Amino acid sequence: MRTATVTLIAVTTTTATLFAVCTTTLTLIPVSTTTVTLIAISTTTETLITVSTLIPVNTTTVTLIVVSTSNAYHNPVSTNTATLIPVSTKTAILIRVSTTTVTLIHVSTTTATLIPVSTTTVTLNAVSLTTPTLIPVSTTTVTLIAVSLTTTTLIVVIPTTAILISLTKTTVTLIPVSTKTATLNPFSTTTVTLFAVCSTTVILIPVSTITVTLFAFRTTTGTLIAVSTTTVTLIPIKSTTLTLLAVSTTTVTLIAVSTTTATLSPVNPNTVNLIVVCTTTVFLFANRTITVTLNAVNTTTATVIAVSTTTVSLFAIRTTNATLIAVSTTAAT
Repeated sequence: MRTATVTLIAVTTTTATLFAVCTTTLTLIPVSTTTVTLIAISTTTETLITVSTLIPVNTTTVTLIVVSTSNAYHNPVSTNTATLIPVSTKTAILIRVSTTTVTLIHVSTTTATLIPVSTTTVTLNAVSLTTPTLIPVSTTTVTLIAVSLTTTTLIVVIPTTAILISLTKTTVTLIPVSTKTATLNPFSTTTVTLFAVCSTTVILIPVSTITVTLFAFRTTTGTLIAVSTTTVTLIPIKSTTLTLLAVSTTTVTLIAVSTTTATLSPVNPNTVNLIVVCTTTVFLFANRTITVTLNAVNTTTATVIAVSTTTVSLFAIRTTNATLIAVSTTAAT
């Protein structure tokens, strides 16, 4: 197996099972005889298959991140279940699956995003160390984010990089830092392709292509600093809801995913639509510095519904002081 394009997916019911996603081998890779299994995804054939190559890592310094569906806290998996992250040094996706829900951990230099989704669908993202931007999982520039057992913080395996992500019981906040001091770390804008995996039909589906404008977090003042003044900023929130990545103001094509049928549906691609699908409630978060159209998705029928529905909560964040404010559920204010 080529280790340059491996994406990690951890799945568990009682013990943690690991899955690695590789776009070159077109196979699923078992890593342990008892508790670990790896999965490979090909973007060319859009299939998942099994292989048998073991990719070990240093088990004394790397462990899994388990995120509770009720609160966001760091909980290393015990050594007798799954402490290994047997993937290449080019992976930044961790997923833990319980019997009822899937908790997806987007580990990127822009945000530490916790997204509870349906057990039938998973959205994969990757992050590039060279450009610090989101990229498709099929590329070869994704790095591994590991957990230090001594400091219980997320670290990049490559020693020249230091990216810390704070995981508390109430919030998940990204803290990009330099190798010397905790300073502002702005990023660039790039076009990315998102992929979704349907666990029922095991195929890789291109979801949409969007232009993402990245943001930095000033650790000295605790404020979000926008790289561009006309973009939607990151919103660190409780893990019981959802966190959005920053997107541009004009080139967003939203794809909604049904939690029951795992189908994809475009939603008003000519405007800025931000939609996150949860099992029970649809949460929308938007920066109100621009005019956007907000819609919700019925998770049963995958249809677009009005923002005035009772299952939709709208919030905005001020780019001037990075404060979270409530907005009307019936209009874009």
